[in-house]
Amino acid sequence: MSRTRANSNKFEKLYADLKASSTFRRGVIFCSLLIFWQLYVWIAQVPALLIPGPIAVLEVLWHDLLSQKLLQATLSTLSVLCVGMVLGVIVGTALAAFAKVSRFGQDLLIVMSSMLNPLPAIAILPLVMIWFGFTSVSIIIVTAHATT
Repeated sequence: MSRTRANSNKFEKLYADLKASSTFRRGVIFCSLLIFWQLYVWIAQVPALLIPGPIAVLEVLWHDLLSQKLLQATLSTLSVLCVGMVLGVIVGTALAAFAKVSRFGQDLLIVMSSMLNPLPAIAILPLVMIWFGFTSVSIIIVTAHATT
């Protein structure tokens, strides 16, 4: 009798601890959403091109990890972003230095800041893509703008 009561108390304490844990609750919500997503894809017979299920997504992720396609794409993206950030830092530092030594530089920086600061970097992406096409140059320019 005392052994079942002790086991019951252990389970009640474990349940109370899990119930109080925000990490556990969020994990349950995440898993529930994944299950709901997969069930929806199966029941509604949604085309995989439109909305692939989480199982299909995990299969492609696993395949890309094994073939190192994901690693190559990640390194390519990071290199383009780093070039854009370095370019933005160089341009920003040059403009700040020019503004420090010259009245014209101050006015130039004020006017450029007034024109470009209200625009989020993503808002100029379509314009840059029209000018430079869908290339790395477009991403470098947008990243440099965001960094500057």
